[in-house]
Amino acid sequence: MNIRHFNLNERFGLMDSVGNGQLEIQDVEAIYPRAEYDPGTISYYVSNVTHYLLDLDRAIKTGEAIDGPGESNLSWTIEVCKLGIVAPPRRVLRLYPKASGAAIREALAAAGSV
Repeated sequence: MNIRHFNLNERFGLMDSVGNGQLEIQDVEAIYPRAEYDPGTISYYVSNVTHYLLDLDRAIKTGEAIDGPGESNLSWTIEVCKLGIVAPPRRVLRLYPKASGAAIREALAAAGSV
């Protein structure tokens, strides 16, 4: 598994995992406000979510909440997506802070990645 970093736009960063399919779990995308989160923190978060998925014995559904990086208050949203934002084509779990949800959806639409 590998973690990659991209800029979605000037406000939001994107990190994703590639290769989780080898472990029979979905890859993870985390979209985050760059002013609020350090990329190292998000990279660690994506790895932790991957470990969480390895131990999970059920399918995750769109709309579920999950703890954010270093948090324990279910402040992030999960979306199950048929395609990730960045190649290769694969199903992903997209995670983002609930508080930024509307702005992130707008940024995704502007980038043609809804």
